[in-house]
Amino acid sequence: MTKKLNNLTCRMIARGDLKEVVALHTDAFFNADEEEIARRVKGKKERAMVCVSRSGRIEGYVFFDCETVDKERTMYIANVGVRTKSRNKGVCGAMLPWLVKRLARYKCNSANLIVSSGNNFAIRCYESAGFCMSRKSGMSGMSGMKYRPKEKSKKKSKAA
Repeated sequence: MTKKLNNLTCRMIARGDLKEVVALHTDAFFNADEEEIARRVKGKKERAMVCVSRSGRIEGYVFFDCETVDKERTMYIANVGVRTKSRNKGVCGAMLPWLVKRLARYKCNSANLIVSSGNNFAIRCYESAGFCMSRKSGMSGMSGMKYRPKEKSKKKSKAA
């Protein structure tokens, strides 16, 4: 069994994180366009958060955006990257719940993402955070997943 990383902290990305996020993206996805990632980090439209270990090293990141379509505000998760040596150690399990807890802050009703149908590790991670398969994506080999917060049940007041 792999050992979980202790004391992971999630926070919004800072400009000083750029170099480390580019290196992490290269590690996670085998390529990184530094200019593209810099545009995303510095941009006003898309947002990003990082997961940092106790040692101060960035272990993972998520790029996301919020849009209103058909009167429903949705968070779109564009990229989830986890350092290869940090996989199966709780990084994704720390980042996604942190992010979905902030849906209300961004006035979003749900969160969507697209995942490779064969990426079972990612699918399990997303499912453990409350995402469900919602549809096949229009892209070959890809599936959509959706997270919708559970409705808070109204407690019935007892008559005295």
